[in-house]
Amino acid sequence: MKLNENQIKAVTCDLGPTIVIAGPGSGKTQVIVKRIDYMIKHLQCEARHILVVTFSKLAAEEMKERYQFLFGESSITFGTLHSVFYRILRRSNPNRYALDNLLLEDKRKNLLTQLLKEMDTDEGEEFLDGFIKHLSLMKNQLIIPKQYEPNGISKPVFIELFNRYEAYKERYGLFDFDDMLVECYYLLKNDEAIRKAASQRYQYVLVDEFQDIN
Repeated sequence: MKLNENQIKAVTCDLGPTIVIAGPGSGKTQVIVKRIDYMIKHLQCEARHILVVTFSKLAAEEMKERYQFLFGESSITFGTLHSVFYRILRRSNPNRYALDNLLLEDKRKNLLTQLLKEMDTDEGEEFLDGFIKHLSLMKNQLIIPKQYEPNGISKPVFIELFNRYEAYKERYGLFDFDDMLVECYYLLKNDEAIRKAASQRYQYVLVDEFQDIN
């Protein structure tokens, strides 16, 4: 695939903070793949220091396969936000973040359904769907429950179910996908050794679908 003038500019720009605005079907994956190759061959970037992050597992795998098809195997890290953060968490505490302790989405919903039934409330499926949405929004914005306004659902019930859910996870050493992001954030913020190790490993970061990053 031959690149157009704007794509060439994106591929060959200097190292440093850069944003590329592009719509669907405009060749974003091809540009990122060619950009990586340019960084290695012309900007003296080591492959093992390059991190490529995208929003979905499917997109990350497609990008990795596209790169390997064109340029061969490499030590570049391709992944989603969750997979990259999970690796960092696992290195810091492998027992705490064992896969057996991860609450997958279906298990999380079943648990929340059970916890809601144990409460003195008439709220049902509609509330639960709203709760799950607001739980992720609140955690991803690093807001504490008392300061969060879950529009469309009861705040007192939201807080009570949240407290029961967090207590259950703590009691049994569980974590969910939102915890991966939040706990990795605080780990990098508060642990200088972990932060330094991650910074040394991932010196060049390319983010696909940046509009989905909070």
